[in-house]
Amino acid sequence: MRTWILATLIAASASGQSTVYRWTGPDGSVRASNSLAAIPEGYRSSAVEMKVVNIRQEHVEHEPKGFAKGKATIGFTPSGRRIEAQAIFNGRASRMAIMDTGSDMVAITTKLARALGYDTAKSRKTWVTTSSGRVQVPVVLLKNVKVGGAEAFGVQAVVMDFEGRGPVSALMGMNFLSLFVFEIDSGGGTMTLVAPN
Repeated sequence: MRTWILATLIAASASGQSTVYRWTGPDGSVRASNSLAAIPEGYRSSAVEMKVVNIRQEHVEHEPKGFAKGKATIGFTPSGRRIEAQAIFNGRASRMAIMDTGSDMVAITTKLARALGYDTAKSRKTWVTTSSGRVQVPVVLLKNVKVGGAEAFGVQAVVMDFEGRGPVSALMGMNFLSLFVFEIDSGGGTMTLVAPN
């Protein structure tokens, strides 16, 4: 079992956003999905719910109900530390993003928020809890976010400059990911996102 996958594939079940289940596939690889129905029947009884949260919004105020369409397959290095993909925000800014099941919320950098035309000084603020502690940050509403052929609409994002991001400008948290049925195959190095019918 790859230890990095346990640190990366963390569910935001405490927030009610979604629950992520981990199980071992027939080839011995660790897998994760937010849908019990997507887990092969013979493996459901051994699926373990994952519960740790990295970025947690403390008070969800009037969070819009987003929706999604399409599907995408994201490749990643099985021995790597995170799942990254190119994402297009509001149809105008293409940036690298981390698919982060450990965060309740999408988080974008201040620089990306400015590139998208948001005035964060006038944005509503919310408190979030991170691994570094509790902070108050601006909240913006993304019109749409596209990763490959998978697209989500009406997704809230907190604006914060998170540590250790390198060239990455966003964390795609559970309020984006839970709009899709997703599966992560650590051995095969793939994450699939499929919008529900």
